[in-house]
Amino acid sequence: MDYSRFFNVMKTVKRRTKKPYIVVFIDIVYSGIKYQAGYVDYLDFELYNVPHSKRNTFITRGINNEYVKKLNNLRSMRLLKDKTYFLKANPDLTKRSWINLKDVSFEEYQRFAITNPTVVAKPIDGISGHGISKYNLSDNSLKSMYDDMIENQRYLLEPYMIQHPTLMELHPNSLNSLRIITIRKNEEVIIPFACLRCGNGKVVDNLNSGGFAARINIENGIVDSNGVGKYNTVAITHPITGVAFKGLQIPHFQKALDLAVEASKRVPDLGYVGWDIAILEDGPIIIEGNEFPGHDIYQSPEFLGEAQIGYKPLFDSIIYK
Repeated sequence: MDYSRFFNVMKTVKRRTKKPYIVVFIDIVYSGIKYQAGYVDYLDFELYNVPHSKRNTFITRGINNEYVKKLNNLRSMRLLKDKTYFLKANPDLTKRSWINLKDVSFEEYQRFAITNPTVVAKPIDGISGHGISKYNLSDNSLKSMYDDMIENQRYLLEPYMIQHPTLMELHPNSLNSLRIITIRKNEEVIIPFACLRCGNGKVVDNLNSGGFAARINIENGIVDSNGVGKYNTVAITHPITGVAFKGLQIPHFQKALDLAVEASKRVPDLGYVGWDIAILEDGPIIIEGNEFPGHDIYQSPEFLGEAQIGYKPLFDSIIYK
């Protein structure tokens, strides 16, 4: 456990609630034992504001791990952990060229740069957007950028993709993606949750990098919440572009759902996946799958409202039926 971060969470909760440290400490520990909630869950879900009668409705870190253990074959999880596995096996779903610098020569890298002058380079097994950088390749700097990618282990190179104009208006600096959760039981694929993610000045759209998430109504593809950033910072409009989150119609949304269902069928040993999907002007493409879906993104207080009911009852009804 990161004790420094734990005590920072305690300080934050004490500041927000005005409760003594010992009361906060006991409640965090109790929530960990009773509800399998990590101290980050406690802060992210603002469990200090949730009555105990409702805390057992939340998908906490421990509950999420149980879902993964039940539905995902641990040996097969490498199919998504190493991003190149899925790219190599499913070009019809990912629909883009790419190279792995560990497997190609410098000359092959040069040829890739000719047809892809702007690329996104990322670690092969990275998470939460860490280590992702955008490079504008040119003949004068190809070698220096190559050396930088190798040094920082950004081995996976993909073309910089131009997203649909609707999402470009929301935030043009990042590829704003959908996170679509699939649960597969008895050959049936069910989608219990979907959200839009967007950046906030950076090239990545992850919450841990300062981005926002907003929930999407699965029935109609319309964003039905405000944007939520790390530590539940709520934004009615994007702070840079001024575009409103709530009411935004996601282009090609039904195609994106269909794509997630098809992707789920391509990894039969993985029944619980969070798919990151980009919406281009002519339709959706798979960016990657996440074998540990980010449970922290489901249950922001902004998403749950006054009811304060988490997603565990819904997920349980699918997984354990």
